[in-house]
Amino acid sequence: MLENSYGFLLSKIAQKMEHSFNLFLQKYEITAREYGILTTLQEESGLSQKKLGEKLRIDRTTVVSLIDHLERLSLVQRVRDFKDRRYYNLVLTEKALKIFKNGKEEVENIENKLLHSLNDEEKAVFKALLTKVFTTI
Repeated sequence: MLENSYGFLLSKIAQKMEHSFNLFLQKYEITAREYGILTTLQEESGLSQKKLGEKLRIDRTTVVSLIDHLERLSLVQRVRDFKDRRYYNLVLTEKALKIFKNGKEEVENIENKLLHSLNDEEKAVFKALLTKVFTTI
């Protein structure tokens, strides 16, 4: 039965979270994946596209496409690396920082709704187990 499959259960949870968050992000014309880029750049401003792709495990071609879209929306700027002018570093705009702040609150709301049946201890264990598995893939 599918309900006994880790893959099925994890994919349905992820699908529900992503769908809920994408509905919220529609007004900003970005997706959950693009919001993940904003989050990463908020945490580590000035990453190169290559480093961003490695960190998020996104292939180079897809990163370029995603950054192009975010740049068209004035959410990300490509800034020449002063050490090596062949490379660009990515920085968030003020507009992106506002979206990040609103999105962060919405992520928390969605997670709380989705995980409402778990108590705080169960949530901590669940996150620890997910993190453990994630770090080994």
